[in-house]
Amino acid sequence: MDNLECISAEAACNTRAVASLVRHAITKLDADPNSARQYLLNAETLLAPSTPPAAPTVQPSGLAPWQAKRVSAYIDSNLGGAICLSDLARMARLSRGHFGRGFKRTFGERFHLFLTRKRVERAQALMTGTRLRLCDVACATGFADQSHFTRAFREITGATPGQWRREALDLTMDRLTPAYRA
Repeated sequence: MDNLECISAEAACNTRAVASLVRHAITKLDADPNSARQYLLNAETLLAPSTPPAAPTVQPSGLAPWQAKRVSAYIDSNLGGAICLSDLARMARLSRGHFGRGFKRTFGERFHLFLTRKRVERAQALMTGTRLRLCDVACATGFADQSHFTRAFREITGATPGQWRREALDLTMDRLTPAYRA
């Protein structure tokens, strides 16, 4: 018997065994769910390929440490202005595509989302640490206008900037106010 015939005979045998296991599982389902589960797990084992899994592929790495440090420092110091992927890629001496993939592997999220989140974090610090108007906070953190700021802020935090500021200030006031209010 050649290999092909052996494989076909084995497959037919497995098919009958799997069908039998599934029938047993169905009959046991109501009375003994644990037995039914075991029958199904055995059937799954028979259905799994008998060949060993392929060797894991090596994932390409992200940005080099010097690239990540340089890019992160640049973003932090320029949050109030325009920051574009092309400039960062050039700074890291990579193509835009390679930089974008490396950025995501290194920082765990796409560049645009990372930048927006950093800007929102800076805005939160400004809203709790200063009395700047929201439109001024938007400009200081690199958003095009207050509307853009509000949309991005809500997307990241789940609240509008005004709501977030009121809640943050209320929490601060609660910590400063004595607990024995009348």
